[in-house]
Amino acid sequence: SYTKTADIGLSIIENMSLSYYYALPNKLFEYIMAEIPVVVSNLPQMKEIVEKYKVGMVVDIDEPGKLVEVIRQLTENEVLYNKFKENCRTASQELNWENEVKNLLEKL
Repeated sequence: SYTKTADIGLSIIENMSLSYYYALPNKLFEYIMAEIPVVVSNLPQMKEIVEKYKVGMVVDIDEPGKLVEVIRQLTENEVLYNKFKENCRTASQELNWENEVKNLLEKL
């Protein structure tokens, strides 16, 4: 219920190890399911989801000014924000447990 009230979902992870480098946080999918545009760190797994489904923006966290700029862009550009929101709705139809369990069961 808290997530649904957010305007922008942040999944900012510092690249401190291979585990972090390849992280794909559940929170990212929670934001997408809640139709909340996301801002994620420029790490391969998160970047792939965001760019494939066009649900938000990717930033290099080594440049804090860029994070501020991206957040400002999302809050000021209503057309862009609504497009990401709409894309979240579409992505949530594919990125959900019901679909994943089918894939899992097919591999067994």
